[in-house]
Amino acid sequence: IRSHLALSLYTGFVPQQLGRRLAERVSRRISSANINEHLAIRMQEWSLNYLERHSTVDAVSVGHAHKAWLIASSAGVSMNPGAWIVQRCFGRLTASGLELWDWVEKEPQCRAFLPWPSSTP
Repeated sequence: IRSHLALSLYTGFVPQQLGRRLAERVSRRISSANINEHLAIRMQEWSLNYLERHSTVDAVSVGHAHKAWLIASSAGVSMNPGAWIVQRCFGRLTASGLELWDWVEKEPQCRAFLPWPSSTP
């Protein structure tokens, strides 16, 4: 929801479980926990091509394919944090680089880390 007014109304007046059911009904993708391999491949290709075309960009983060990845290329880093709701994973951007984390037994654990190139401040 992009509108602040709509978001306030939605979160203020719609009970949480009802909101989830509404979202699942409206969106086929949110109710599916399956990894969309075709979409994941397209997104990886797009993000790596974007890095090749834009030399001032060091990293691209994408989502919606439900597949976590952290890929380094000569042009930069592509990341998809995966699906928090299903896989309990998330991405972090730090001063040192990009990290991919899993939330395991009440505690986060770093799955992968890629440092920034030495030319990046």
